Amino acid sequence: MRRATSIAAKAVAGYAVGILVLAVGVVIAVLRLDRVAAAQLADIRAQEYQITLAERLRWNGNHISSAARGYIIAGGPQLYDRLLRARAEFDRTLGEIQAHGLGPEGARLVKDIERSAADYQRAQVQLPSLSQRGAAGIERWFETEIVPRERELAGALDRFVEQVEGAIGHVYDKAEADRNRLRRWIYGFLGLSILMGLGIAWYFAALLGRQSKRTEHALEVSRKQAIATRDELMSVVAHDLRNPLAAILLRASVLKQETQCEASRKQAASIENVATRMEYLIKSMLDVAALEAGEFTVTRSHAEVDELLRETAEMFGGLASTKQITLEYQAKQPNLALRIDRDRILQVLENLIGNAIKFSPQGGRVTISAEPTDRMIEFTVADTGPGISAEHLPLVFDRFWKHPTREQSSTGMGLYIAKGIVEAHGGRIWVESEDRHGATFHFTCPADQGPPTAIPSPRGEIAAVPV
Repeated sequence: MRRATSIAAKAVAGYAVGILVLAVGVVIAVLRLDRVAAAQLADIRAQEYQITLAERLRWNGNHISSAARGYIIAGGPQLYDRLLRARAEFDRTLGEIQAHGLGPEGARLVKDIERSAADYQRAQVQLPSLSQRGAAGIERWFETEIVPRERELAGALDRFVEQVEGAIGHVYDKAEADRNRLRRWIYGFLGLSILMGLGIAWYFAALLGRQSKRTEHALEVSRKQAIATRDELMSVVAHDLRNPLAAILLRASVLKQETQCEASRKQAASIENVATRMEYLIKSMLDVAALEAGEFTVTRSHAEVDELLRETAEMFGGLASTKQITLEYQAKQPNLALRIDRDRILQVLENLIGNAIKFSPQGGRVTISAEPTDRMIEFTVADTGPGISAEHLPLVFDRFWKHPTREQSSTGMGLYIAKGIVEAHGGRIWVESEDRHGATFHFTCPADQGPPTAIPSPRGEIAAVPV
C-alpha cells in the first residue's frame, strides 16, 4: 500500500513538473506573440501613414498644377493666392514626410520631388508678368516652361507613391515570416512537451503496471483463500443447519396438526413459516455459492410447457386472489416441450411470478406465456406494476440488488439465481420496462425435439385462475 502511494505521489509530481513546464512555455509564447504583434502593428501603422502622406503630397501637386492653369487662363489675384496656398500645403506635407523618417530609396525620391517642385515653382514665379506677352506668348511659354516641369513633378510624385506602397508589401512579408518563425517555435515546444508527457506517462504506467500485477496476484491469492473459506462455511450451513431445520419444520407441522389449542396451532404455523423462510435463504446462499464457484449444474429431462404453466399458476392462485390480481397463463402453440431441469425452471418461474404479484397493485394483471423461437422456448412474465426505471434496468440481475425506493425485505438474490439457472440451461434472461408502465421479463430454455407426451391444449387458449 505504501509503495503504491509512493508511486502515485511520484506520478503526480512528474505530471506537475510537466504541467509547469508547459505553462511556462505557454506564457513565454504568449509574451513573444504579443511583442511581435505589437511591433508588426506599429510598422504597418507607420507605413500606412506614410502612404497617406504620399497620396496627400501627390494631391497637393495636382492642386498646384490646377491652380496654375486656372491663373494662366483666368488671371486674377484670388487665383494667384490659391496657387500660393497650394504651394504652402505642398511644402508642409513634404516637411511631414521628411520628419516621419525615410529609407535611403525614399530619401532619394523625396530629393527628386524637391528638385522638381523647385523648378516648377521657379517657372511659376513668372506668372504675374505674363499678361504683357499676349495669348500666343503665354501659350508658347506654358508649353515650354510649365508642362515639362509639371510632368517631371508628377512623375517624381508617382515614383515616390509607388515606392511607399511597395514598402508596405515588405512589411507584410516580414510580418508573415515572423509569424512562421513563431509558429514553428510554438509547435516545436508543444511537440517537446507532448513527448515529455508521454515519457512521464510511460514511466509511471510501467511502475503502476508492475504494482498492479503484484496487487492482482495478492488479490487472486486472497480470492482463492476467501473461496475456500466460503466453501467451508457453505458446507457447514448445508450439513449442520439444514438437518436441524428440517427437524424443526417436521415438528412444527406435527404440532400444528395434533394440537387442539388454536393459539398453539398459530404458534406452530408461525414457526413453520419462519423455518421455511430460513430454508429458502439457506438454499439461495448455496445456489449463489455454486454459481460464483462455477459449480452450478442442472439435470435435464423432458418437461411439458402446459404443465409448468399450470403448476406455477395454481401455486400462486391463492396469493393473486388475496390481492385481487388476475393471473393468466397461455401457451401460444400446442405440444411445446422442454429439455430442462424441471425444478430449477419452476424456481425461475416462481421467482418472476412472485415478484410480479408482489409489485402489482390491487386489481392488476399478471400474464404468463410461452412460445417457440429458434429451437428455444421463450417464457414471458408481464405485470401491470410500477415498472423499473431506465437507470435501474442494467442492475436488475446483479447479486443482492434491490430497488432503492421499494420495500427491502427481499435478499436481492432471486433474480441473480434465476439468471444463473437460465444461463446454465444455455438460455438467456432479460427485462423490458418503463417507469410506471409495468415490467416484462423474458427467458429462454432449450426445446425438446422429441415427440410430445402431454395432452395438447387448444391453440391460443388462455387459462385464467379464478379470483
